[in-house]
Amino acid sequence: MPQQDTGQRAVVRRPAVAGTFYPAEPTELRRELDACFRHPLGPGAPPDRGAATPLAIVSPHAGIVYSGPFAAHAYAALGSPTVVVVLGPNHFGLGADLALSSASAWRSPLGEVPLDAETTECLRGACPALAVDDRAHAREHSLELQVIFLQRALGGSFGIVPIALATRQLDALDLLARGLALAVLERGALLVASTDLSHYLPQAEARARDLRLLARAEALDVDGLASLVARGEATACGAAGLIAVMAAARALGARECRLLAYGTSGDTGGPRDSVVGYGALRVERPAAT
Repeated sequence: MPQQDTGQRAVVRRPAVAGTFYPAEPTELRRELDACFRHPLGPGAPPDRGAATPLAIVSPHAGIVYSGPFAAHAYAALGSPTVVVVLGPNHFGLGADLALSSASAWRSPLGEVPLDAETTECLRGACPALAVDDRAHAREHSLELQVIFLQRALGGSFGIVPIALATRQLDALDLLARGLALAVLERGALLVASTDLSHYLPQAEARARDLRLLARAEALDVDGLASLVARGEATACGAAGLIAVMAAARALGARECRLLAYGTSGDTGGPRDSVVGYGALRVERPAAT
């Protein structure tokens, strides 16, 4: 049986980092998001809603002035999914290790996005460790950053299931991966894993570490990813979500994962002696899904 719900109930989850990680004023936010797509390091064009929907994408979650152009690559060609499961790290460690939100919708300056109850129940049936716990979401930015990009890429005709992760226990992530695979098969869900890469290393060192991890991701090498992070040879604050999404993709028969863009905060205006790495990846759907 699923775990008991914990934390206080919320009707609408309000944004935690509007005005810091991204503009709080709607017109300014739209302008900044569009600038991410047009940026010299971005994809160069607005989102294509007529594209084929991937099985999964990977996107960073720092302030959009730094990571936005790289995130835009992940969101440039999503097609028109109606359900999106978004996984990101729980940076504050509050609440359940695998935490869902009780909110009926998440609000951003661009409007409200409803949570998809049917997909939530599908996931909880497959992964009993998932618990509804709003403490994990109250201050967390990693999922919120994905919501504003989804709103820009998809408009208003989709629902989300946000999951904040504070564990790297592989048995729990394996059950979560099974639930994600079911969400794709039964609900047609798009999976989104959010992670930043190296933190506060010199540019050259960060690039070498990050590209090792991204090579394992491109190969859909779940064990290799987990091993690199466990040995401290690569850094990914969202490693848990990345591992779960890649494991779900493998279970569904995915064979193609492409690195769309890689760069660091040093490439978008920050100092190069202490950078954060950002990568955008896309996993194509196998024909059967």
